[in-house]
Amino acid sequence: VDECINNPCHVNATCDNQPGTFGCNCNTGFSGNGRTICNDVVECNDPTTCDANARCDNTIGSHYCTCNFGYSGNGKSCQDIDECVDPSRCPANSTCSNSPGTFTCTCNIGFTPVSGRCDDINECSRDPCTEDGA
Repeated sequence: VDECINNPCHVNATCDNQPGTFGCNCNTGFSGNGRTICNDVVECNDPTTCDANARCDNTIGSHYCTCNFGYSGNGKSCQDIDECVDPSRCPANSTCSNSPGTFTCTCNIGFTPVSGRCDDINECSRDPCTEDGA
């Protein structure tokens, strides 16, 4: 006799037919007694579910992890993206510095930032020389 034929378990559980009896086990992502209770497990309550540099989103019976901006990976493991590998990230006459999750562009010595570019500083425009040229 198949005791599971009448679906005696919770909707989020599976029935295990055994000789003369049956067992109910909550599906993956749910917890409870299997017969009357199978509550969603909120995996995101565990800080180790996703990488420290990822966002955890709970779904019914599961969850998903998404790496934060500036990181790549599957969400369980996220690595910093080195934006400075792409030479076009920063304007000409600047230096790119990678840091966790982001990067900065700094104009080189002798250049100044102007509208997203690094323009040459005209040192003579500040009249650093005296009248006799010294």
